[in-house]
Amino acid sequence: MPAQLKVFEGPDVYREQADAWHELLLRTEKKQELPSFFLQRAWLQTWAEHYGKEKRLFLVVAENEDGQWIGGLPLVLGIGRVGRFKVPKLEMAGSPLVDCIGIPAVDRRARAETLKLILQWSQKEMKDWVAFEMREIPVEDQVAEEIPRQAGQVHLPVFTKVCSKAPLLDLEEFDESGQKVSKNLRSNLKRRTKKLEKEGQVEKWFGFPGAEELDTLFRECCAVEAASWKADGEARLLEGDSKPFIRSLWDRLSGKGDLAVGTIRLDGKLIAFHWGFRSNENRFLSYNLAYDSDFHNFSPGTLLMHHMAETGSSIGFQFLDASRGGLDHAHLLERYHGGSRQHMSATFYAPSFKARSIQVLRHSLMPAARRVQERIRAMKPSTTAPTSA
Repeated sequence: MPAQLKVFEGPDVYREQADAWHELLLRTEKKQELPSFFLQRAWLQTWAEHYGKEKRLFLVVAENEDGQWIGGLPLVLGIGRVGRFKVPKLEMAGSPLVDCIGIPAVDRRARAETLKLILQWSQKEMKDWVAFEMREIPVEDQVAEEIPRQAGQVHLPVFTKVCSKAPLLDLEEFDESGQKVSKNLRSNLKRRTKKLEKEGQVEKWFGFPGAEELDTLFRECCAVEAASWKADGEARLLEGDSKPFIRSLWDRLSGKGDLAVGTIRLDGKLIAFHWGFRSNENRFLSYNLAYDSDFHNFSPGTLLMHHMAETGSSIGFQFLDASRGGLDHAHLLERYHGGSRQHMSATFYAPSFKARSIQVLRHSLMPAARRVQERIRAMKPSTTAPTSA
């Protein structure tokens, strides 16, 4: 008997189904090495409390003939952006703050079946969405392979692209190599360390803060981020709507030892931080980092990253994982040449006039217009004056 889809919906769905969902994750974690943090109850429940009030929240699971969950995905429906268009959008719970996610399932067959059932449900039962977006799916994961295949079976148009990459460092291999780094990085670390130590007493730390430390440490991190290069950009997490969300997440995680923080202090003052999550017991997922711009010439981000690489295994980590990195700028972990994981996005369009119109605009007309503009610019004569001999 084929698997059946079971759909749970409601503002407290991730809390109400937490135990059964956690049991599924425990059965699937052993079968895949990808980070599972953004599927865990701590993340989902905290995100739902802060961002789920104006959305429809779902937990969609595939169930076998014995009533056992074999795969699933937390999803949300709300108003969101697809390119420049603001439309009713179905997406993974936690978006856009999720860094890496897949479809947990007990085996490859169950994962393919789960994806197929979800796509069928989105067509037959969900009439309100215009686009269904799945982001930050590891390219090497089976989900990436199944998306075009299953979309074709249910006749849903889908468009995929690589959207980010996450450098990794295997600390076991790093330690066995004698913690070797490139000549340039080694020279830079030595020079910057010596320069910073001339300014005062330097204290580096990487560990798991206790509940009694959180208030002070969180305020310090907020101040450093406000004084960093992030101050005027969109990358700030420790302000606005995301600030109370992150604070609640810290509270939830610290008691379980799943919040890891690296710091550099100069004469007791915090000048740099780098924090993230423990995932799959032995993986540090980088999530937020910043340093006081007054100390830019000392490369505190580089110094802290190296301290974390040197000491990470001593506090139980086997991997340092960038979680998500940009395509147009390097993450600090890239300097360790430990490999990387590419992530892709997939956008499905509903079988409606509005959805297909946006599909044609985004993927046909607008790209064609950009190509024409590029050709016109290339044809324009140069305005640079010729140089004399």
